[in-house]
Amino acid sequence: FSPSQNTQQEIACIHFLNGNCVFGDQCKNVHSYTAPRPPCRYFRNGGCTNSSCLYSHKRYKPSAPTSTRTFPAHSCYDGGALTWFRNKAKNMLLFGEQDFSFTDALHSLRIHPSHATTNYSKIESGSIAERRCTLKNVDATRCHTNINLKAVSEHITTCVWNFPHTGNEEDDVIHTSLLSGAFLSVALYLRENIKHNGLDAEFALSLQGDQLSRWSVLQSAKRAGFHLDWWEEFDHYSFPGYIPKRGNGE
Repeated sequence: FSPSQNTQQEIACIHFLNGNCVFGDQCKNVHSYTAPRPPCRYFRNGGCTNSSCLYSHKRYKPSAPTSTRTFPAHSCYDGGALTWFRNKAKNMLLFGEQDFSFTDALHSLRIHPSHATTNYSKIESGSIAERRCTLKNVDATRCHTNINLKAVSEHITTCVWNFPHTGNEEDDVIHTSLLSGAFLSVALYLRENIKHNGLDAEFALSLQGDQLSRWSVLQSAKRAGFHLDWWEEFDHYSFPGYIPKRGNGE
């Protein structure tokens, strides 16, 4: 998934014009006295009696319907997932690694992700995880508030989560909430790189079966400002030694 480009016209913040906006730089509207203002609903419905109304008293024509984004083509990344990991590893953050067998598989292919993390607080001494883990206690739904992640954020443009799961079997409500939170948090975490450095950003997920639809992944992505760029079947044989714990043959 990649952040969608904002093609909508920027609208002035009425609260800013009133001098009482509390959102500052986080405001979704523009803090400008010259930007277009939102339409006045009273004027639109027949007449506005407020002589100092801050809203626009212009008549608007209905806008033409916009074309919808088509579903991306199967396997449209040249070289597939393995090549994508190879190209993105330098600025990659891996979420949710448990036994770190995937990170280890990448290293065996001389692909070295910038950071491989787990939500666990303790790691077994002498394990693969101890060798490969760079950060512990990382929650993908709270990554934008993680102090340790903020320290390396300027180097991260790609986030990856293979087979996200809470341990609550296939509970659709819980996992829909999980991925919704992850998209929103990743969007906030990557925003500064997108805004200040002009860098491309991506969030990659590996999913099983019909989880894309059951967990409302596309809807959660859209709410967070992402769109789906490409997809293809995840071939774990391309990553020697990695066997997804929740693959179940799908």
